[in-house]
Formats: sequence, structure tokens, C-alpha cells
Amino acid sequence: MAKKAIRIKDIAKAAGVSVGTVDRVLHNRGKVSEKAKKKVDAALQKNEYRPNLIARTLGSNKEYKIVAILPKHENDPYWAQVYKGILLSKHEWSHYGASISTYSFDLDRKSSFEEVSQKVLRSRPDGILMAPIFYNETLPFFEVIHKKGIPFALFNTNIIESKALSFIGQDLYQSGRVAAELLCIGQKEPGTFGVLHVDEDLEDSVHLLQKEKGFRDYLKEFYGDRSSIESLNRTSSSDFSFKKKLATLLNKTDLKGLFVSSSKGTETAASFLKSHGKNGIRMICWTRT
Repeated sequence: MAKKAIRIKDIAKAAGVSVGTVDRVLHNRGKVSEKAKKKVDAALQKNEYRPNLIARTLGSNKEYKIVAILPKHENDPYWAQVYKGILLSKHEWSHYGASISTYSFDLDRKSSFEEVSQKVLRSRPDGILMAPIFYNETLPFFEVIHKKGIPFALFNTNIIESKALSFIGQDLYQSGRVAAELLCIGQKEPGTFGVLHVDEDLEDSVHLLQKEKGFRDYLKEFYGDRSSIESLNRTSSSDFSFKKKLATLLNKTDLKGLFVSSSKGTETAASFLKSHGKNGIRMICWTRT
């Protein structure tokens, strides 16, 4: 059976004071004797009272401006789903004095994020929800919004040093460990494993590095120092050095498997395996849908 919600009148009855006294204690307004305050505080603690934030928002008549910062969603199924979720929230929370707007940046242009972040600051939001894809570009933004006292939460990618209110998303380090574990199933002998980062800037992609760290740590625990890991990064589709390095990796006789760190690299890696006739090599791919 669900626990009955504790109301202000219940606290007043338990403390032996008026509802008005409880209200003044809760909102720290008006005069309340020390004796009455102690009674109310004791009743609040005993009954584990939690304020109804929605009711409080409705009573304040204040509109809270929430801003969501995310990559452009028009040609990306994953971010399209994220955008759809934000639109649903925008509709649901509009009845509670919260307006939610979105600002989108270009994943292929880091300066786009900086431009969008400046627009967000000029809008003077009460709170920010953001996907910090570009590590180096978001650090200065975190400093600014901390100084301005704007609360913010992160999703998709967690940056510990941001000191955000919360993070919504997967544990990327554990994801890397799971990928390594899947590749190791049934394989007792050590060998070579490949990690492929396709069309990503590793210096600015802390989320990919977390996956690789988890992957490496698991293999080290499983095989000790008997296995080797080769990490390849393709910065663009015209990166011919990547093709050459990958061809060399695929021709290694002790190659045990590949881990593709991003969903957009899955098709690229699969086509390389097919063109080189390496259909027997295990491949674990990251997917976002």
C-alpha cells in the first residue's frame, strides 16, 4: 500500500500549532517563537515531510526557463529521439510554470557549440540540461554558469569535473568492460584486440576514452599482459592512413576481435571486414538506439 502523503495540517496537528505557524517555518517568513519552531521541526523530521514542489511552483506564479542544449537532430535518429523526449517534457511541464526551449549545435563544427552556448547565456535561463559532447569547449562554459549560479544537469556524456547536479546516461567505463567481456567469451588464448574510433576527435571525446579504458582494464584483468590492444582512430572518411593500419590489423593471425566505440563507425567497420574477407572475426559495436 502506498504511503499516505503528509500534509501541512498533519504537521500542525502533530506539533500542536496552527497551520499558519507551520507555513511560516517552512518558508522562513514571519515571526515564530523558538519553542514553536522546535515543535514544528521535530514533527517534520518524525513524519519525514517532503514539500510538494509542483504545488509550490504553482503558488509562486513564477515561470522557470529551462534550456536544453543538444546536437542537431534532423539527420540523426538517436538525437531525434532525444529531441522528441524534450518536446514531450515541454508539453507536460508547461502546466507547472516551466518553459523548455532547445538550442542545437553542429556535431561537425566545434565552434557551433560555442556560438550556441553564448545564445543560451543571453537567454538567462533558470536551469540548463546539456549533452557535453565537446570536452574542451564545455569546460569554460561550466565555469561561466557556475559563476552565474545557474544549475545544470548532464545527459549522454558525463564529465565529473563539471560538478553538475546530476547525470542521466550510461556508465561508459562499464560499457567498455562489457564489450571486452563479450569478446572474451569462449576465448582462452590471448591475442590481439582492436579498438576502432571512427570519425571522432579523441582529444575532445572523453566519452570514447572512458569506453576504451574500461575495455583495456577488463582485458588486462582477463589475460594479464599476454594480450595486446591496438587503438585506431579515423578522423575523416579520406583518412587513408587509417585504412592502411586497419588492413594490417585485420591480417594479423592472432586477431581475436574488434570493439567499435561509436554507432556511426559500425557500418564502416563491417564494410572493411567484408571487403577483406574477415567474416569470422568477432566485432562488438556500440549502438545508441
